[in-house]
Amino acid sequence: MATSKIYLGGQELASYDSSTTTTTVDNVTIGSGAAFPAGHIINVQSFVITGTTVDNTTTTYATVLTGTITPASGNKILAVCSGIARVYGNDATTEPIHNIQLYDSTNSVVLRMTWRKDSMGSAAWSDDSFMIQYLWTPASSGEQTIVLRHMGTGGGSYLIWGQNGANNIGAVLTLYEVQG
Repeated sequence: MATSKIYLGGQELASYDSSTTTTTVDNVTIGSGAAFPAGHIINVQSFVITGTTVDNTTTTYATVLTGTITPASGNKILAVCSGIARVYGNDATTEPIHNIQLYDSTNSVVLRMTWRKDSMGSAAWSDDSFMIQYLWTPASSGEQTIVLRHMGTGGGSYLIWGQNGANNIGAVLTLYEVQG
């Protein structure tokens, strides 16, 4: 049962026990200049809607939630957004459709889009969960602003729950910086 130890400046950094093939690392701090291999998550920013948002617009997208992250040059961003969308037919004569987008407002690019719909003329709200994910390398450097936005078509009412909504479940946008 041999144990090997690594010291730096008189301080033990790691030990290896050959009988259990266990390496123990203590008292190590990874500095801000450390290089990580591609694919590692190195920065996380999370944003939550704090109230509900209702929007009946059929001509422009309304911003629901905005998040920012500043990745290093060459790194990627993974955006993950989830929540509960509601749509209400509200005596509409056409089928109301709730369009939900993840939008890169720094570079004016729609990243991903999903939609939810309800029956025309429905007299009840229709709830449905959504999740949008997208991984990309930003087209420009510096701070990146990512927006969750929505717009309805076909009449009716549209809502994305915030934390004060049903069961206190709110839409969440999480931005991950991924080593390139």
